[in-house]
Amino acid sequence: MELKDALLWISTFGAGLASFYLVENVAWFATLSPRARRVAAYALAAAIGIVAWLAGIAMLYTPTPVGWRAWVEGAVAVGLVASGLGQLIHGAKYLSATPTV
Repeated sequence: MELKDALLWISTFGAGLASFYLVENVAWFATLSPRARRVAAYALAAAIGIVAWLAGIAMLYTPTPVGWRAWVEGAVAVGLVASGLGQLIHGAKYLSATPTV
């Protein structure tokens, strides 16, 4: 896998996976309420994804947005995808283990 591919993966699925892992395994997150942990997971996934996206732009792997609106739209899109995938991972791990009636 090349760096270009790794940054693309991290900016989407990798960010969600990393945030899920960190929230589950870092002791500080265990001190938070369930709602606060969920918000932290959203924020962490979005931040990791946006940093990877910015790294892709800096390395010229990703086209540079033109204008402030394009920067905002790109960051929001990457953040929402990364945080949404993090929640899908959480649902697959915990909600699928729950027996249905």
